[in-house]
Amino acid sequence: MRRSLRAATVAVLALLGGVATPARAADDPLVVGVVLPMSGDNATFGQESWNGLQIAAKELEGKDPSFAFKLVLSDEQSKREQVAPQTKQLIENNGASIVVGSVASSNTMQAAVVCKEAGIPLLTPASTNDKLTAETEKYGEDVFRVCFKDSFQGTMLGRFAWKTLHAKKAVALVDKGQAYSVGLSEQFTREFTALGGKVETEYYTSADKDYTTLVQKVGGMKPEVILISGYYPQAGPMIKLSKDAWKGVPIIGGDGLDSPDLLPLAGETDAQVYFTSHFVASDEDPVVQGFVKKYQEAYAGADPGAMAALGYDAMYAVYEAAKKARAAAGGGKPTPKQLSAALRGLEFTGVTGKIVIGPDRTPRKAVVIVKASGAFQFFEKIQPE
Repeated sequence: MRRSLRAATVAVLALLGGVATPARAADDPLVVGVVLPMSGDNATFGQESWNGLQIAAKELEGKDPSFAFKLVLSDEQSKREQVAPQTKQLIENNGASIVVGSVASSNTMQAAVVCKEAGIPLLTPASTNDKLTAETEKYGEDVFRVCFKDSFQGTMLGRFAWKTLHAKKAVALVDKGQAYSVGLSEQFTREFTALGGKVETEYYTSADKDYTTLVQKVGGMKPEVILISGYYPQAGPMIKLSKDAWKGVPIIGGDGLDSPDLLPLAGETDAQVYFTSHFVASDEDPVVQGFVKKYQEAYAGADPGAMAALGYDAMYAVYEAAKKARAAAGGGKPTPKQLSAALRGLEFTGVTGKIVIGPDRTPRKAVVIVKASGAFQFFEKIQPE
């Protein structure tokens, strides 16, 4: 588990009402509210995102002393019902001009509703569900992201299953209570069937305690590839149970599987597991390796995951937008409205690739295929067409 003592301390402090990173003395710093799952089922996602944000924040403090800012963290505990009150607190009690978070799309949707009502832009590092930026009546027109969308991620999974794994029949395991899981599987099914494949769907929920019956049923369906559309706390146990039932069948998933806890949860297995992601530490790209070195130096030699890289890129997106808005505002602290305007069309190069925020408030960038076999290994990178 990539979790340092520092990360554990942050999680504890977050439970007590939020923590702030040190900022340079300034009369009126830009307050960046951060809502993440620092505890609960998706804690590794939150901890890595926060680690990446802090590395970027420290760099920016030295790189641009004129950028006066403060990060304030709230723990949404991986619980949907906690997101709205935590987000509201960041805005009303802490004076956040922009909110960064969360990770799980269903949770980020709760934050988006609060931000819409308050007139505050929301920047998610990792929520990929298309509805966040498509359903403007519900979530507003000021939701942005530095990650790609499920319509792209699901398409790439469908092509990977068909073209690289040469599968013709797939079974999709879908968490019916998670917007991310439903959206990803729908797009995978759309692409895989368009190419000529067949998909059968089985449902589960994150609250399920035992997946034995589900795993056995799927094995009896004789798939040539199995999509686990969901998150690592459920995928890991499924893989662990699948040794005989799914023997020889490749298992694929989206970035919800990209956690250091996946392999420990899956246990010893010879399963072929692949997932789409935004970043993997074994990628030899010099920009990636530069970030890996920074992360290892900051966190006792630990390798960063994709959430850390996305957190880092999210902090730089805030900075680039603030710099752009500040110039347009004549040098003063940008307002939430000015930050939103600056995020539209924003361009910069991040650790996860070149980020150009398009009209759908989402960047188009490469998807990384990761092979999980004893460790997370770079398999291939697919560029958008």
